[in-house]
Amino acid sequence: MPVYEYRCKDCNRTHEIEHGFNDERPTKCPACGGVLVRIFHPVGLVFKGSGFHKTDYSGEKKAAPDSKSTEAKPADAQPADKKPDAKPSEPKPSTDSAKS
Repeated sequence: MPVYEYRCKDCNRTHEIEHGFNDERPTKCPACGGVLVRIFHPVGLVFKGSGFHKTDYSGEKKAAPDSKSTEAKPADAQPADKKPDAKPSEPKPSTDSAKS
């Protein structure tokens, strides 16, 4: 059976009382006969894995990969000694036929 913690409103004593989940809760203090109030304690939560603000945005920066090996070059940048092989576009002949 679980143990619950109760505090008396009159004498301010704390009592640990064992009773079942479906049993009736105690209402009288065993010491003075005053009114008992159940004490609730916060539950410890741990957020693990991705998708949580604490784990994704904790303020610690991840180490960047080596910049020399992953240096990206722009697609349109070409070395100065090479000239582009592209020819200027020629006008396409029109396929419209005159209907007369």
